[in-house]
Amino acid sequence: MTKRWYPALAAAAACIVCYVAGWRGTDWAAQLYRASEVAHYGLVVWDPGWYAGVFPFGYSLLYPLVAGGLGLWPVALLSAAGAAFCFDSLVTTDKGRRPAGSWYFAVSTVIEVAIGQLPTLAAEALGLGCILCLVRYWDQGPSGWLRGRGRVREALLAGGIALGVLAALTSPVAGLFLALSLGAWGLACAVDGRKVVLGLRPLALIGAAALVMLATVGLPILFPQPGYFPFGATCW
Repeated sequence: MTKRWYPALAAAAACIVCYVAGWRGTDWAAQLYRASEVAHYGLVVWDPGWYAGVFPFGYSLLYPLVAGGLGLWPVALLSAAGAAFCFDSLVTTDKGRRPAGSWYFAVSTVIEVAIGQLPTLAAEALGLGCILCLVRYWDQGPSGWLRGRGRVREALLAGGIALGVLAALTSPVAGLFLALSLGAWGLACAVDGRKVVLGLRPLALIGAAALVMLATVGLPILFPQPGYFPFGATCW
């Protein structure tokens, strides 16, 4: 096992410590409820059991489906390890110099696990995977090892965009940040001094940002949160 897996192992170890110590924040109950509902009844458009009724798709489409099948803790561990691995791959230099921030990021994933922000953590891992694939596609990562391998590079481009869309369908909040990041990256690539050059890279990044944004806002618009609350501010 190479050293590149060490931060992922640190994040997984932190998740296991959280499990053994019994750290359960306020959001754990909500995630357990959503995953249990999907495990027992499948995906439903309307859930009358949450307050006065709610559209579950507006919160997350993919997370309850995956967590209902695999369980909350396995998904939490995979999400923490995946996010740590992708972040470390992005910040580690060509010479293998790992910044201290990589270790901090890996260990800090335990905060989201302990609180119960599990859809956000899962979307974070998918979003970082999206960025990593796109970086590798343009040989901006370590050693440029994909140079000349056309099919692999095309798969990375398609995979990166797909991961971005999946991140948006897992957590609209994470999808929004990812779309803004991709759009800013594309605009930065398009601006050369005082000129605007719309080459393949900026167009691909801006197009990816548009797809991620569409996936981000689509479900919340069709299925608005938080649902209907019959008691307003004037009912005190």
